[in-house]
Amino acid sequence: MRIVSRLPRDRAQPGTLWVERNGQPFIEDVRIRGKADSKAAADHGNPSRNPTAPYGDHPAGGYRVIAVERKSDLRKYGPAFIRLDPISGDALLAKQNGRDGLALHGGDLNNDGTLRATNGCGRLDNDNISRIAIDVRVAIGMSEEVIYECENID
Repeated sequence: MRIVSRLPRDRAQPGTLWVERNGQPFIEDVRIRGKADSKAAADHGNPSRNPTAPYGDHPAGGYRVIAVERKSDLRKYGPAFIRLDPISGDALLAKQNGRDGLALHGGDLNNDGTLRATNGCGRLDNDNISRIAIDVRVAIGMSEEVIYECENID
């Protein structure tokens, strides 16, 4: 299984995500946002939200999906937290620079219905993260490798 997102380099703008198996998409046109919370980033020494530094924007690159978890703060993380292990690109560089806890997750939307910023994860709406988490759990349970690829677009 492969999860793919395309995020603008300006992470303030949302991108798109889809899920495929054997090269065929089966979940498509999902909104994703990879912008870090500016205040949290600045408070942790990363005012530019550099994706390869802690508390930065969601880093592009390849990841292994290692687990689907449920966090206690549903407002912040939503119904599913898909934990990622960086394996290439800026994602791997971020890991080497001490970033951890990278994931795809849900959480409450802004009042205007847009996806809120995170601390460097990819945020989806709760309905879509739930749908994707079900398929990821099944794949992991069947020992199928699940890869997530985040691509930058201009």
